[in-house]
Amino acid sequence: MVYMFGQGSEGLFSAVFTYFVVFALQRPASLVSGIQSMNSIIQLCSTAVFMVVIARKGFKWLFTIAMSAVICTCVAYSCLYWFHITSMVAIIVISVIFATFTGGVFYTPHALYPFIPDVDEALTNRRREGVYSAAMGLCGKLMNSIYVLVLGFVLDRAGFVKGAKTQPVSAVHAIVGVLTLGVGFMAIIGIWRLNLNKERHQILLDQIARVHVGGSMKDVTPEAREVVEDLTGWKYEQCFGHNNFGYQGSKKDREEEAEKKAEEAKEQNNQQK
Repeated sequence: MVYMFGQGSEGLFSAVFTYFVVFALQRPASLVSGIQSMNSIIQLCSTAVFMVVIARKGFKWLFTIAMSAVICTCVAYSCLYWFHITSMVAIIVISVIFATFTGGVFYTPHALYPFIPDVDEALTNRRREGVYSAAMGLCGKLMNSIYVLVLGFVLDRAGFVKGAKTQPVSAVHAIVGVLTLGVGFMAIIGIWRLNLNKERHQILLDQIARVHVGGSMKDVTPEAREVVEDLTGWKYEQCFGHNNFGYQGSKKDREEEAEKKAEEAKEQNNQQK
């Protein structure tokens, strides 16, 4: 969700921004090229900064700040239209702020990815990094296709005239609405679904290690139970392979296999002692 809607909001912004500048602000298309070139340089620098800060402080609050900044800049862009502000300085300032925080929006899902297989292991008791790598790429392409399709549908229904130098008011309002409401909605979903941080990840890892060495699932602490259930979306008793997610065979067979592995782990521990 973070990857799909976080970067999806950025993709939707890029798709509608040219229309906004040309038809809402009534500026030449060359301005869009200039802003995008400037943004690329700023994003490169800001991404390097976010890499360092996220490595030290974690990614949840930084991603929240970055996405909030994206929402605020979209609102600021729309204010330029609604209040008839034509200042080039205002456009540049908003664009600089947007580009600065965009680096964090793009980097965070990739920084988050290494943690996802651990959550999946808590659910399925298997390591499936390759599956999630492929799913991440597929979801990104699907989201790109969806928002382009939706944008085209909205503009068409609003009366957008292809090839025209000016557009009807309804089409311009639709463009501004997509820039503000569409991007903002996707950004909010991206923020809302990010509930993993370093502390919760460590609790998850400790719980996985405890179960793998033969620890009983009945001995889980309330805090660990809450973290595992929140991150996986399943009841704790259904985690660690006690479910039908990503497995073949009957549930009974999987439970027997899990018990067998637990007994083997206990025997190994006894031998080491």
